[in-house]
Amino acid sequence: MTNSIYQGKLIRHISSEITGDVNINYEISAKDITSSDAKKIDGSNIKLYLTKLNGDSEEGLMTPEVYNEETSENTYTGRPSGEMSLYTSSMNSSESNNYRLRMYVDESYNPQGDGGGLTFTVQINVYGRAGDKYVPLTTQEILEDNEVQEEKTQMFNYASNGDILTDPYEMTTENHPEYVTNGLYSMEDEDGTSYYYRGNVTNNNVQFGEYTSDYYVYENAGSYYQSLESCREANVGYEDECTQVKLASGGDKMYWKIVRANGDGSLRLIYNGTSSNPDNSDLARSYVIGATPYNLYSNDPKYTGYTYDNGLDSFIKKEVDINQQVTMDLVM
Repeated sequence: MTNSIYQGKLIRHISSEITGDVNINYEISAKDITSSDAKKIDGSNIKLYLTKLNGDSEEGLMTPEVYNEETSENTYTGRPSGEMSLYTSSMNSSESNNYRLRMYVDESYNPQGDGGGLTFTVQINVYGRAGDKYVPLTTQEILEDNEVQEEKTQMFNYASNGDILTDPYEMTTENHPEYVTNGLYSMEDEDGTSYYYRGNVTNNNVQFGEYTSDYYVYENAGSYYQSLESCREANVGYEDECTQVKLASGGDKMYWKIVRANGDGSLRLIYNGTSSNPDNSDLARSYVIGATPYNLYSNDPKYTGYTYDNGLDSFIKKEVDINQQVTMDLVM
């Protein structure tokens, strides 16, 4: 599989048939195969971004990264050295997946400055090898930095600091030291062993991505919306009171917290603002990107759904989808 369009998208279908009790570690990678006779763009100016297509939604599997070849092979998957690793996972049953690869020139680079007519061609490879389940590097680092705690009976009936609500009317609490559960825990998911953080954890901060331009939301009566259209939709009769509010400036770093390392090694993250320690004194310094109603109507139980009426989007889903696309465009 090759793609020599240096600004575009490539969709590929990957499937497998597995019988018996076997685990397959697999890896998707990109290899530079630009012709030696071509006028070539330097790989440091090329970025790649891989996502997984799940119906109408798209799951990011990696952040947009500069083309960078691995110096060593991966013995778990069979990937040789000299290729860029895009995604690694494991499977123990037949499955079929669609992936989308975006490859583009970094916006700070001007190909015309090097005479124009340049190309950069990659071949997309998929490697697989049977063996013990591969533990991704990120998960390995999480396990090195944290001792996995033992789950306790009924622990989810208590707050992570051991408090339990004893009187719902007076909102009093009673501490149970035996149920203090601050730290890293594990559980099985469909892909293997996953690890999740619980409580006031401070060593799960990561930074990746940055805003390439100023980012704005729209405020009305203390609620913040991802677009002027959604602000007006939610405030019929008061549309003129929707005010643009700056959430971040171009160049601001994006900070995240790791919530969970899934069994396949992928991470679940939650946005943590433009600082690893947001003070929440105002929207721009907080860890939120908006505050809107879940749905604009409440006269029918169906409006508790994320979608309803055979797939109609709820208001909050539309807000999330808008932010996802805006954030993807900003990071890229």
